[in-house]
Amino acid sequence: VTTDLSQLGKPGTTFTRDFFLSATLLSFPDDAVAQVATLPGVESAVGGLVQLAQHQTGKVPEIVASIQTGGQTFTQTVRPAPLTEAERAAVEACAAGQRGQAQPRPGASPGGPRPVERRGAFDECLPERFREFRASFTTPVQTLRQLVAPPSTDIKNVSYTAAGVDPSHPEVGLVTADQLVTGRWIAPETPDEILLNVAYANTKSMKVGSTLPINGTSYAVVGLVRPTLTGSTADVYFPVRTLQKLAGKDGRITQVLVKADDADSVDAVAAGIKELLPGAEVVTTQALADQVTGSLSDAQDLASRLGGAFAAIVLASAFIIAVLLTLSSIGKRVREIGTLRAIGWSKGRVVRQLLGETLLIGLAGGVLGIAVGFGVAQIVESASPALSATSSGVPGINSSTLSGLFGQTTTTVQTTRIAVTAPLHGTTLVLGVVFALIGGLLAGLAGGWRAARLSPAVALRNFG
Repeated sequence: VTTDLSQLGKPGTTFTRDFFLSATLLSFPDDAVAQVATLPGVESAVGGLVQLAQHQTGKVPEIVASIQTGGQTFTQTVRPAPLTEAERAAVEACAAGQRGQAQPRPGASPGGPRPVERRGAFDECLPERFREFRASFTTPVQTLRQLVAPPSTDIKNVSYTAAGVDPSHPEVGLVTADQLVTGRWIAPETPDEILLNVAYANTKSMKVGSTLPINGTSYAVVGLVRPTLTGSTADVYFPVRTLQKLAGKDGRITQVLVKADDADSVDAVAAGIKELLPGAEVVTTQALADQVTGSLSDAQDLASRLGGAFAAIVLASAFIIAVLLTLSSIGKRVREIGTLRAIGWSKGRVVRQLLGETLLIGLAGGVLGIAVGFGVAQIVESASPALSATSSGVPGINSSTLSGLFGQTTTTVQTTRIAVTAPLHGTTLVLGVVFALIGGLLAGLAGGWRAARLSPAVALRNFG
């Protein structure tokens, strides 16, 4: 950042200034948003602007240069031209006349020298140019140099990140209305309203209703947001038009947030954007998810594998137990089944009877399982502890190496509170009922197969 001290006010006055730079994110015309929105498979496209900001405060320094001159002596010698013949004759005649008028001093001997009383008589006989002259001269040109020490200032720099969002599209962007923690979304056509990241607001002791002065304008904080840990997070969220003016980037954006019609269209949309905007870096949600590394990724993989294996074991055990219980029930109902066969029931009718019973039992078990699942989910949500996830150097401007040039030696740390929940989805509930019916079907088939093998004679022999 180049700070022009001469433009900050009079020397000695306090100044506050915010500078905005794109850092490593290049900007491009916001016409690209409309072009991307016309691609097949695109549901919506919204532009975003991310800037690295420097907040400077201090006093305008005083720069004084003292230059000392004088104390120089200049000497000039002027030699007049010799007397001409006419001037020489005039001087001799004048001198002779002056000698005739001279009087001897009192007490002098008559034969001695006759000193002249009038001093300077010979000077009066000289031409005018010998008695007075004027000499004009020009002093030589001089260049005075003096080193001026750099001014001592108390300018302080504080770095933060700023992002521009489209207030008319709260459902998609660098931050969305779903991520609001408190307050409300930025009202459309209101350029002086902003949103703050919860972490940044806590460090600055700011809340909804506070104001943030920037370059002579006060911006009202209308909401606090908790953005996701992936993507380009920011500390302050402006309307995109406002940030464009502050950063001197009218009609420019750094990102386009695109929402596809469905998950199957994501790859095709990404390929279309690359073809439409050559050189643009297209990042999908899956690509962001792939950037999660370390213990969190390993723990997720381990939990997924163990959870899947545990679910398979529980499901197989439930099926086996249902079949065994049904076979045990058939063993206790031998007389009943033999009697039905003796009075004319066919093997198929007996199998259908047992199959219907087990299916009804499976359906009842599925409904009861759903009710128990809801109760367990509520207990998990109310009794389980909350976890904290911390992200440092997330993809985007916070991880830029250029930030070190402006005193930002550490990346922004984003901490998110994660509550442990046991979500129940419609698909999960349907699958639970289906597996319950499958268990009943397997148990009914196994029991029916055994019942069909019973002979009426065996039932009559054991009867009574």
